[in-house]
Amino acid sequence: MTCHARQTAGQNPRCTARSAADAGGLLPWTTLEDRPCYDMGDGAGYITRVTDIVEGPLLDMAAEQLAHAADLLADNRAPSA
Repeated sequence: MTCHARQTAGQNPRCTARSAADAGGLLPWTTLEDRPCYDMGDGAGYITRVTDIVEGPLLDMAAEQLAHAADLLADNRAPSA
């Protein structure tokens, strides 16, 4: 979900597009211009908690996919590319 969508929904996030050099915490959504969105807070606020809720399942799915890929690579019966 974009920062704009969250603002429209009345959630008022504190995020903005910034350069990587001075970035706060990278959020798992983008701006309307499809640029990275960063949390400008102190890491203990509402947006940080929402980010943790969104990222948790994403990280779990990524771990499952990596485990599945490792199983396939270890299986000698799997065809090679």
